[in-house]
Amino acid sequence: MVSRRSLLIGGAAAAGLVWVKPRNNGGNYSPYFQALNNTLRENGIDKPSLVIDLDRLDRNIDRVAESVAAGGGRDYRVVVKSIPSTGLVNYVANRANTNALMVFHRPFIQAMAAQRPDSDLLLGKPMPIAAVQTFYNQHRGEFKPEKQLQWLIDTDARLSQYLELAKAKNLKLRINLELDVGLHRGGYTSPEKLAVALDTISANPAQLEFSGFMGYDAHVSGLPKLLAKGELPKIKQRYAAAVDFLQEKYPALINDKLCFNGAGSPTVVIGWQIWNHHPGYLSILHMLVLINRAITHLVQWV
Repeated sequence: MVSRRSLLIGGAAAAGLVWVKPRNNGGNYSPYFQALNNTLRENGIDKPSLVIDLDRLDRNIDRVAESVAAGGGRDYRVVVKSIPSTGLVNYVANRANTNALMVFHRPFIQAMAAQRPDSDLLLGKPMPIAAVQTFYNQHRGEFKPEKQLQWLIDTDARLSQYLELAKAKNLKLRINLELDVGLHRGGYTSPEKLAVALDTISANPAQLEFSGFMGYDAHVSGLPKLLAKGELPKIKQRYAAAVDFLQEKYPALINDKLCFNGAGSPTVVIGWQIWNHHPGYLSILHMLVLINRAITHLVQWV
């Protein structure tokens, strides 16, 4: 027999499902998309296609670049995985007047090193040691990884692996340390836990060079506004605490080339706040911007 309590709970759950039901926003094409669809038809394109509106893309690139430049002392870093086409990477980077790129796996590193040898590359996620070794075994050309490539490190164990490889192959590796600022995807969870990594870098200057911090805060853009409002100051505090720790305990590692990276356009203000908190030496702040938000996608059967 079904209890009154079960009925009440079931009724509440059903009401909740009704409350969260998405709105029906279906309808005809807007004039803009109708014009794009007509263009596909007129050109005999009969398969799913990606359409990039260059006028809109230009406008969005310009707006992002202007916003970053307005804060002073910041660079705009293009995310290669979001626009995995060399021609499009070139277009966006040239339009934004930047050579700063973020890459997420070894083939992207190799492609950008070969085709854009003046690039400054930052890894967006830690690479297994096998990928690092393969890159150096295969690398040829003008690109200088000891000056232009930052490897992302999330654990002391991974840093030890990189150090062993650097010693074995007589390499100099630039090391960017990942901070867990709230997403919990990995990285160092407190300033004090950075000590071993920073000690290791300090003790091995021939093989390792500290290049900055990465604080990946993309979770904020997925939170409801009320929760996001409370999370933003916490992210700022976590990141700033790591920078304070660096300044207090490891001043010898600080230089005007350091890269303090945030998550992207939805949270670019966090990076500005960190910059304002430490105006003395954060001379370069590379803000990762998700360019795929600036591209109009149209995949339609004609």
